[in-house]
Amino acid sequence: MKYLNKYIDFKEAMEISSTDQPDEKLAKEKVNTTEENLKEYKEKKPKIEQLYSTTKNPVEIEEELKKLMPEKEEPNPFLTDYLRICRIQKEIEDGRSSDVEDKKKIDDFQQQQKLASDKGEVSSIGSKITEITDRVKSFATILNQKSQELKKLMTEHKDKMMKIEQDIKSDIKKIQTK
Repeated sequence: MKYLNKYIDFKEAMEISSTDQPDEKLAKEKVNTTEENLKEYKEKKPKIEQLYSTTKNPVEIEEELKKLMPEKEEPNPFLTDYLRICRIQKEIEDGRSSDVEDKKKIDDFQQQQKLASDKGEVSSIGSKITEITDRVKSFATILNQKSQELKKLMTEHKDKMMKIEQDIKSDIKKIQTK
């Protein structure tokens, strides 16, 4: 009999009976909903990661996300948080690739500037170099901010997920002891 409690932790959902008190019924519904959301999160998280890592076009990503996560009255809060993290990661990756392209453009323009003979052409190339350099510098600050935001969100999300799982276990134990 002492092992029976451990088995109950692995049940699909808490059974709600007609004899339950209203507060007990609400607690069971809350646990069931949270467990369903966690199960969906664990199932769809790798699919979302794969989608963001393989797909480059943002329109395609949004279409696939709509298929993966149809709109509900109450969306899964865990997946919503994780989507925010994935979007910021994608922004950082896209920004880094455009930053690399901008640095290549600067190198190309500098080579053109060395080969240019006309002063007007040299100054127009110089202005292009200055414009791209300014963009690279401003992106560096934005990248730093996004990276810090991403780290913060990831640690908060990880902590939140651990706390939710602990809360579910303690809620189940409280419900079972009543």
